[in-house]
Amino acid sequence: MSAITSNCGFTALFQSKLAAAVNVPVALSSLSLVPFAATTVLKGKKVGILTYDATRMGEKHFAAAGWSSAQIDVAVAGIEGSETWRRLVEPIPDLPASAIVEDVLIATRALLQREPDVAALVFECAAFPLAADAVRRETGLMIADYVSLAKMLIEVSPVRDRHGGDQSP
Repeated sequence: MSAITSNCGFTALFQSKLAAAVNVPVALSSLSLVPFAATTVLKGKKVGILTYDATRMGEKHFAAAGWSSAQIDVAVAGIEGSETWRRLVEPIPDLPASAIVEDVLIATRALLQREPDVAALVFECAAFPLAADAVRRETGLMIADYVSLAKMLIEVSPVRDRHGGDQSP
Protein backbone atom coordinates (compact mmCIF):
# COMPACT_ATOMS: atom_id res chain seq x y z
CA MET A 1 0.00 0.00 0.00
CA SER A 2 1.39 3.41 -0.93
CA ALA A 3 -1.39 5.70 0.40
CA ILE A 4 -4.82 5.75 2.04
CA THR A 5 -7.74 7.84 0.87
CA SER A 6 -11.50 7.86 1.25
CA ASN A 7 -14.48 8.84 -0.85
CA CYS A 8 -16.46 10.79 1.76
CA GLY A 9 -15.64 14.34 2.78
CA PHE A 10 -17.04 13.81 6.27
CA THR A 11 -14.17 11.38 6.96
CA ALA A 12 -11.95 14.43 7.43
CA LEU A 13 -12.75 13.92 11.12
CA PHE A 14 -10.57 10.78 11.11
CA GLN A 15 -7.62 12.28 9.18
CA SER A 16 -5.24 13.03 12.04
CA LYS A 17 -5.80 9.78 13.96
CA LEU A 18 -5.40 7.59 10.89
CA ALA A 19 -2.37 9.51 9.64
CA ALA A 20 -0.72 9.07 13.05
CA ALA A 21 -1.39 5.31 13.01
CA VAL A 22 0.17 4.40 9.65
CA ASN A 23 3.40 4.89 7.72
CA VAL A 24 1.89 5.97 4.41
CA PRO A 25 0.40 9.26 3.23
CA VAL A 26 -3.23 9.73 4.23
CA ALA A 27 -5.77 12.09 2.62
CA LEU A 28 -9.29 11.14 3.60
CA SER A 29 -11.40 14.07 2.50
CA SER A 30 -11.83 16.08 -0.67
CA LEU A 31 -12.20 19.03 1.73
CA SER A 32 -8.41 19.02 1.90
CA LEU A 33 -8.51 20.30 -1.71
CA VAL A 34 -10.30 23.52 -0.71
CA PRO A 35 -7.05 25.45 -0.04
CA PHE A 36 -5.74 24.39 -3.45
CA ALA A 37 -8.99 25.41 -5.14
CA ALA A 38 -8.84 28.75 -3.34
CA THR A 39 -5.44 29.47 -4.91
CA THR A 40 -6.92 29.02 -8.38
CA VAL A 41 -9.60 31.70 -8.07
CA LEU A 42 -9.35 35.48 -8.22
CA LYS A 43 -9.18 37.43 -4.99
CA GLY A 44 -12.70 38.09 -3.71
CA LYS A 45 -14.09 34.90 -5.25
CA LYS A 46 -15.29 31.89 -3.29
CA VAL A 47 -14.84 28.15 -3.37
CA GLY A 48 -18.16 26.35 -3.44
CA ILE A 49 -18.48 23.11 -1.51
CA LEU A 50 -21.23 20.82 -2.70
CA THR A 51 -22.02 18.24 -0.05
CA TYR A 52 -24.44 15.43 0.62
CA ASP A 53 -25.91 17.35 3.57
CA ALA A 54 -25.02 21.00 4.17
CA THR A 55 -26.82 20.95 7.52
CA ARG A 56 -24.17 18.57 8.84
CA MET A 57 -21.06 20.10 7.21
CA GLY A 58 -19.21 22.72 9.19
CA GLU A 59 -16.13 24.15 10.82
CA LYS A 60 -15.13 20.90 12.56
CA HIS A 61 -14.85 19.23 9.14
CA PHE A 62 -12.94 22.17 7.69
CA ALA A 63 -10.54 22.22 10.65
CA ALA A 64 -9.95 18.47 10.36
CA ALA A 65 -9.06 19.06 6.69
CA GLY A 66 -6.54 21.72 7.72
CA TRP A 67 -8.27 25.05 7.13
CA SER A 68 -11.15 27.25 8.30
CA SER A 69 -13.77 29.46 6.71
CA ALA A 70 -12.07 32.40 8.44
CA GLN A 71 -9.07 31.70 6.17
CA ILE A 72 -10.88 30.70 2.99
CA ASP A 73 -14.15 32.17 1.76
CA VAL A 74 -16.45 29.24 1.02
CA ALA A 75 -20.09 28.74 0.17
CA VAL A 76 -21.61 25.40 1.18
CA ALA A 77 -24.67 23.79 -0.39
CA GLY A 78 -26.09 20.31 -0.29
CA ILE A 79 -28.55 18.00 -1.97
CA GLU A 80 -30.79 17.62 1.09
CA GLY A 81 -34.33 16.64 0.23
CA SER A 82 -33.47 15.35 -3.24
CA GLU A 83 -34.11 11.82 -4.47
CA THR A 84 -30.36 11.17 -4.40
CA TRP A 85 -30.19 12.36 -0.78
CA ARG A 86 -33.02 10.01 0.21
CA ARG A 87 -31.68 7.00 -1.66
CA LEU A 88 -27.98 7.27 -0.72
CA VAL A 89 -28.77 6.42 2.90
CA GLU A 90 -30.18 3.03 1.89
CA PRO A 91 -27.93 -0.01 2.50
CA ILE A 92 -27.80 -0.59 -1.25
CA PRO A 93 -28.70 2.67 -2.94
CA ASP A 94 -30.38 1.83 -6.22
CA LEU A 95 -30.73 4.90 -8.36
CA PRO A 96 -29.63 5.71 -11.88
CA ALA A 97 -26.57 7.83 -12.49
CA SER A 98 -28.80 10.26 -14.40
CA ALA A 99 -30.73 11.01 -11.17
CA ILE A 100 -27.49 11.79 -9.33
CA VAL A 101 -26.31 14.04 -12.16
CA GLU A 102 -29.63 15.90 -12.23
CA ASP A 103 -29.72 16.41 -8.45
CA VAL A 104 -26.12 17.65 -8.41
CA LEU A 105 -26.84 20.04 -11.29
CA ILE A 106 -29.92 21.39 -9.47
CA ALA A 107 -27.93 21.94 -6.28
CA THR A 108 -25.07 23.55 -8.21
CA ARG A 109 -27.44 25.93 -9.99
CA ALA A 110 -29.02 26.91 -6.68
CA LEU A 111 -25.61 27.48 -5.10
CA LEU A 112 -24.41 29.64 -7.99
CA GLN A 113 -27.63 31.65 -7.99
CA ARG A 114 -27.33 32.28 -4.24
CA GLU A 115 -23.52 32.81 -4.34
CA PRO A 116 -22.53 34.24 -7.73
CA ASP A 117 -18.93 34.79 -6.54
CA VAL A 118 -18.24 31.03 -6.49
CA ALA A 119 -15.42 30.43 -8.96
CA ALA A 120 -14.44 26.79 -8.22
CA LEU A 121 -16.25 23.80 -6.75
CA VAL A 122 -15.19 21.01 -4.43
CA PHE A 123 -17.51 18.01 -4.36
CA GLU A 124 -17.64 16.31 -0.96
CA CYS A 125 -19.83 13.28 -1.68
CA ALA A 126 -18.73 9.95 -3.15
CA ALA A 127 -21.57 9.99 -5.69
CA PHE A 128 -20.85 13.44 -7.10
CA PRO A 129 -17.94 12.64 -9.44
CA LEU A 130 -20.60 11.09 -11.69
CA ALA A 131 -21.82 14.65 -12.29
CA ALA A 132 -18.46 16.41 -12.51
CA ASP A 133 -18.25 16.53 -16.31
CA ALA A 134 -21.85 17.75 -16.66
CA VAL A 135 -21.26 20.47 -14.06
CA ARG A 136 -17.99 21.50 -15.74
CA ARG A 137 -19.73 21.74 -19.11
CA GLU A 138 -22.63 23.77 -17.73
CA THR A 139 -20.69 26.11 -15.44
CA GLY A 140 -17.20 26.28 -16.88
CA LEU A 141 -15.86 25.92 -13.33
CA MET A 142 -13.03 23.82 -12.00
CA ILE A 143 -14.38 20.80 -10.08
CA ALA A 144 -12.28 18.92 -7.52
CA ASP A 145 -13.51 15.75 -5.81
CA TYR A 146 -12.24 12.60 -4.12
CA VAL A 147 -11.16 11.19 -7.49
CA SER A 148 -8.92 14.24 -7.98
CA LEU A 149 -7.60 13.77 -4.46
CA ALA A 150 -6.89 10.06 -4.95
CA LYS A 151 -5.09 10.63 -8.25
CA MET A 152 -2.94 13.34 -6.73
CA LEU A 153 -2.17 11.29 -3.63
CA ILE A 154 -1.15 8.24 -5.65
CA GLU A 155 0.96 10.37 -7.99
CA VAL A 156 2.97 11.97 -5.18
CA SER A 157 3.21 8.98 -2.82
CA PRO A 158 6.32 6.81 -2.58
CA VAL A 159 6.15 3.46 -4.33
CA ARG A 160 6.22 0.61 -1.82
CA ASP A 161 6.82 -3.07 -2.38
CA ARG A 162 4.31 -5.65 -1.13
CA HIS A 163 6.08 -5.75 2.25
CA GLY A 164 5.74 -1.99 2.79
CA GLY A 165 9.31 -1.04 1.94
CA ASP A 166 9.98 2.21 0.12
CA GLN A 167 10.99 1.60 -3.51
CA SER A 168 11.79 5.23 -4.31
CA PRO A 169 15.14 5.81 -6.03
